[in-house]
Amino acid sequence: MKRLRQDNDNISHERENERKQYMAEKEENENTLKSTLASSRDNNLNITDLSDPNRPTRIAEKMAELYDNQWTDAFDALEQTDKNEKEIINMLLESLMTAYGECFNLANENFFEKVQRVIECPKLVDKQLPTRVVISDQLKKEIKEFRKNQATKVWKEIEGIVLPKIQLSSYHQQDIDSYLSLCVEISWLMVVQDPPLVLNDKAQDRFDTNTFKDYTKRGPIVEFVVWPALLLHESGPLLAKGVAQGCTSHT
Repeated sequence: MKRLRQDNDNISHERENERKQYMAEKEENENTLKSTLASSRDNNLNITDLSDPNRPTRIAEKMAELYDNQWTDAFDALEQTDKNEKEIINMLLESLMTAYGECFNLANENFFEKVQRVIECPKLVDKQLPTRVVISDQLKKEIKEFRKNQATKVWKEIEGIVLPKIQLSSYHQQDIDSYLSLCVEISWLMVVQDPPLVLNDKAQDRFDTNTFKDYTKRGPIVEFVVWPALLLHESGPLLAKGVAQGCTSHT
């Protein structure tokens, strides 16, 4: 009975530590978002549009939830395979970055040229023909805004295009499928912003605590990246820190 009581006390202590760590990370994320709001308000009014359920700060929250929940579940599922921890982390990160890259290409490669061809001759939309329709900058802005507003209605079709290009999708396990599905959904929400949000999975050799937070080990050198940082736009301010494994020296 005494041993059982000690075990229960240990479990309670671990859960309390996990709760404190979660609250500390949540507060850190909220402070980062507040700082970004303050520094970016004049440059990007979208970020403070509280009527937009998919504004950049909300996408940052979705990313944090994805890492805390579905990433963990997918990690646990992959632990049942012959993959080691680092291999699993790399597979999950690569899947997210592939989803983002494919979504970015779909959203940006010759987008307005395709719109012009649809207007001129829908049957020749994929043909490389000279366009005669001129879309003004104002109309382009309105088209982008319309696409962003429709993003949650079309992401399933986007998922059907993107998932087959993600190697991890071949595992066909529920927790992995849920993770990949959300990777595509959130990535699509990122790339239809104007300008698009950016994922940064590249870290300098020295551990930059302004861009990444610790995974399970702390050290002055980055051993590997676990989760990408989120930027408001290319070379823009940080929306959310990434996660990286620290170490004391190169092995």
